Amino acid sequence: MCEPYTWQVRYPFHGQELGALLVRRFLETLSTEDDRCAAEVAPVRLVPRFARQSAELAAAQALPGNQADEAALRVVTAALQTCGDAIARARDDGAGAGAGLRGGTVTVQAAGTGYHLVLSGARWTSDVQVSGVIDWPGRSGEVHAVLDVQVPGNLQGRLELQWPEGIAPSRANVRGSFGSQVVAAVAPAP
Repeated sequence: MCEPYTWQVRYPFHGQELGALLVRRFLETLSTEDDRCAAEVAPVRLVPRFARQSAELAAAQALPGNQADEAALRVVTAALQTCGDAIARARDDGAGAGAGLRGGTVTVQAAGTGYHLVLSGARWTSDVQVSGVIDWPGRSGEVHAVLDVQVPGNLQGRLELQWPEGIAPSRANVRGSFGSQVVAAVAPAP
């Protein structure tokens, strides 16, 4: 159990030794000195906002050819965050079955250095259901997802998402449709 005002520092793979060295130096001298080697550690993306409804999220940025309105582009952001949540849970918990943040299920299978995730009605916001597959390559490589997205009684469609892992900043490209509206957008990767 952590005491108040303490931090947990996590570094993947061989970066554990690097992390310990940088933390030790900082605590002793309030300087990390030469920290160029920290670039080897993959960036950690943070959740932009914990929203209960997609309307509370920033809309994905429309690209040329997009026909989706701002509300639909907020649903795109919710779908991306659903992917990010599922991937984070897979990284922490490994293969097996689990739940989405606000409902639905996520089934995770190991695939090389990453995971193959199957979402069934997964919800990051209470109003957007996401089903489909995500292929996450691990800490580097290209993430691919094909998702069926539904806002009950309002909107449904299919989205294809892609973004690079292990670089910052990373942007997700989104293509697909909601009904007859073409979706072409970009947003921060989850």
